[in-house]
Amino acid sequence: MIVRRVLHHILTILRFGSLPNAMCYDCACTLKLFIDKHLDSDNLKSTDFTQFLTSMNMAIDRFHVKNHKRAMCQTIMKPDHPCHNNIYAAINTEVAEQMFSYLAKFKNLFRGYNYPKSTIFFTILFHLKNCTTTGISSFDQRI
Repeated sequence: MIVRRVLHHILTILRFGSLPNAMCYDCACTLKLFIDKHLDSDNLKSTDFTQFLTSMNMAIDRFHVKNHKRAMCQTIMKPDHPCHNNIYAAINTEVAEQMFSYLAKFKNLFRGYNYPKSTIFFTILFHLKNCTTTGISSFDQRI
């Protein structure tokens, strides 16, 4: 189940450092329902890390929210809902979809690349895309 993988990823990151208390995710509603249902059970024991999940502000990104039909998805899970106090107002919640679209242009080019060459090229692509997105010159930055 993808929700379990996302939860595992979040909890792993929390073991090594902190995370912001807000998150946009295309299936945030399912993640929230899973946490609400399973917290304090054998599936999701209560710890300091899992308690962070209950206080984390979650919303569905703007690209995916229009396809969600649950009542909660059309209210409290919308990034622009008043309960979020405008924390998502200045955030491009569709950035992941835009990055996937950008990287899809290179899929034929990288088809034959294996580790470590593929990792090096993807790192450079991410860096160049981030420089373009933020308006920073890639010639003034170090990789």
